[in-house]
Amino acid sequence: MPKKKNGERIKNTDIEIDKRVDLLVSLILQGYSRRDILGYTGESTDWNVCENTIDSYLAQARQIIQLESKERRQYHIGETVLRLGLLFKKSFENDDYKNCLSIQNTLIKLLALDAPVKTNESKDPRIIIKEKYDILRITKSLTHQEAVDQLRPALSFFYYDDSYLPDNTDKSDE
Repeated sequence: MPKKKNGERIKNTDIEIDKRVDLLVSLILQGYSRRDILGYTGESTDWNVCENTIDSYLAQARQIIQLESKERRQYHIGETVLRLGLLFKKSFENDDYKNCLSIQNTLIKLLALDAPVKTNESKDPRIIIKEKYDILRITKSLTHQEAVDQLRPALSFFYYDDSYLPDNTDKSDE
């Protein structure tokens, strides 16, 4: 039940709410479930608030945890990169190239430098050229022959002729 004074509800101060949210952060980090937290707050505190209010506090607590973990992750990644850099330097000074390679591989994995890069290489070159053809025709209002002429260097690079490009069906080009 909300606190009441002379029949009016007393509003909690921001400081009081922050303390409550901090307590819930602590309980969450200790592994308390929502049900456990509802029980704890009902039995061990004098908050006298409804479930919706506890849920609001829980949402704030989870948001704090999430923000804190993002900040910590960035800090720890930076710290790890600097440590690995120091280890690499010392290993290099000691001519321990095997360890240098191991450190380099660790850095590559940590920074996801080995992740596949999205490129058009996976596309069939004919599809790429067809897309370029369509773009030239639409955006630059080129005729069929003008578009093919502009694409000819790319066509010869891929050893393709222009036979798979659309026929010049647009009679207005003539």
